[in-house]
Amino acid sequence: MYPYRSTKRTLAQQAARLRSAQPTSSVRFDHLGNRLVWTGRLQPTAASDAYTTRIIYTRQQHPPRVFVVTPQLSERNGEPIPHTYGDGGLCLWHPAYHEWQSRYWIAETIIGWTSLWLFFYELWQACGEWLGGGEHPPDTDNETEDLNERH
Repeated sequence: MYPYRSTKRTLAQQAARLRSAQPTSSVRFDHLGNRLVWTGRLQPTAASDAYTTRIIYTRQQHPPRVFVVTPQLSERNGEPIPHTYGDGGLCLWHPAYHEWQSRYWIAETIIGWTSLWLFFYELWQACGEWLGGGEHPPDTDNETEDLNERH
């Protein structure tokens, strides 16, 4: 099935697709059922660390938020980690360019984008240059909405 149909995906549809694509991960809903929380391990290359990551998605009102739970990401020689928000969330796309749409499958976009971000993070740690390109937007007000779900 083509991942970019025109209809918005429900949280249940997203959860089912995530479970299918990442069977060793966990998917849960908050007590009201309006927020999906995916936790799984991503390893960008065979030589890479394995990272426990968390994706939080709230009923299409906001794009998914992505956090690395473990190992803790670290600065390099006092330089802040590129392409992250103030709350530690990963900057995977520029919101102004509408690169994420609620009709997209998280399993087929956000998971891959996160793995690619982790690959470029490891390169940055090794050489000091962010080789992943991109344009980081200014910090936004919705960064802190999901802090309690990060860890």
